[in-house]
Amino acid sequence: MKDPLGRDLIPPGAGRRRKQLIVETVVEIINLQNVRKIFDNNEVIKSCNMSVKKGSIYGFLGRNGAGKTTVLKLIAGLLQPTSGTIKVFGMSMLTDRNRVLKKMGCLIESPVFFEQMSAEENLKIHLAYMGVSGLNISSVLAHVGLDNIGNLPVSKFSLGMKQRLAIARSIIHEPELLLLDEPINGLDPVGIKEIRDLFCRLSKEYGMTIVISSHILSEIEQIADTIGIIEKGEIIKETEQLHSQDGIENLEQYFLETLKGGRNIDT
Repeated sequence: MKDPLGRDLIPPGAGRRRKQLIVETVVEIINLQNVRKIFDNNEVIKSCNMSVKKGSIYGFLGRNGAGKTTVLKLIAGLLQPTSGTIKVFGMSMLTDRNRVLKKMGCLIESPVFFEQMSAEENLKIHLAYMGVSGLNISSVLAHVGLDNIGNLPVSKFSLGMKQRLAIARSIIHEPELLLLDEPINGLDPVGIKEIRDLFCRLSKEYGMTIVISSHILSEIEQIADTIGIIEKGEIIKETEQLHSQDGIENLEQYFLETLKGGRNIDT
């Protein structure tokens, strides 16, 4: 049926249900369902389920070799799952990968640059690759503390400077989602605080969703509002109660007890 203007009439409640569906789709930025990854007959990711909400800072924790980096690569489309489904922004990484990547920034494993070029030149190349123009490169470099390096080639950068440049590259195209694997590697205490403050600002002021994998629990404790713990390729715990009144008092203790199958706090 149509109204006098030729528009389709919506049955009572249908609009409300549609609105609820849209809200639910937007709220969950990352959804993994029963994701498995097998390398050479070795199942490294086992029935992995993960949910990351819009605007959250998700601290992704696990022992070395537990599967953190592999999961991030699966979300970023750098690896294909053996089975299961991965949706980002409600879109499948199998069929909509290019659309998703336009809205995603990544720092996974050791960053690679054009070593004989400057930081600005490297970022210009990245923007061209992403098909983005008109953004202020100098401003982004200032945000990560690389505003006074001139035309110094990346080959002359320290490890910490390269990490800052990698962070700049991950945010230069103004993504809605950031995937960060050990982002504070190589940074001194001052640099760690500066980058921590930057991530908090990106989340609070711009609504950016951030997933951070790190082995430095004290940093995750200060920045994350949601925690996911992976053990032997399976996410065994997710909680949003990190900073709630009845939540986790000590992240290190919570992490260790979770690995032992102890304390049980869920979302």
